[in-house]
Amino acid sequence: MTCRTSLWGAHYHLLKTACRSGTSECHQDDLEFIIGGGVFGRINVHLTHIYNDLNEQFNNLHIYSMITKLLIAITLISIMGIPTSNAKNTYCKLTVNGGIGINGPCDLDTETGEFTDGLLKTACRSGMETCNPQDLEVIRGGSFGHIVPKDGMWEFCWNEGGYTTINECFQGLKQDRSCWSIPDEVVFCVNH
Repeated sequence: MTCRTSLWGAHYHLLKTACRSGTSECHQDDLEFIIGGGVFGRINVHLTHIYNDLNEQFNNLHIYSMITKLLIAITLISIMGIPTSNAKNTYCKLTVNGGIGINGPCDLDTETGEFTDGLLKTACRSGMETCNPQDLEVIRGGSFGHIVPKDGMWEFCWNEGGYTTINECFQGLKQDRSCWSIPDEVVFCVNH
């Protein structure tokens, strides 16, 4: 095999293979590459050395490529703001005056008693990016509130599933395992 190129009109043999023994046929382990020629001289390189060097470079390139892809993925996730974990920490069921307020995944802070289903979405009436809280309107309902001990019982307050602030509270709930309730009024249960 011979690769040729022209440089300023002169032909140079850039890469040739030949048998080291000088015969016309030989095993691939006896092949050598001849690089250069003409005025540049001749460099003999044994095939196994090139193979080993190329194999090592390929393995290093493969590892480098995998690391690069991983870093790109992590960077894109952080730039795009994609949450790496959007799982809620519990399951909540809330029934208030016979209506269902929450029946699904939710977050509950066991220290503060605050909970949310994470569904409430608001926007500024003006269409601006930011505004005063009184200028917010609800564009998708969702529930949040708190359950806290009060006077030996429990107090439950929430946003009625569609307001931007807490506006309804119930006093005197009793706790039974992971549920708090006032019969026929409010039942709030969590399943950790």
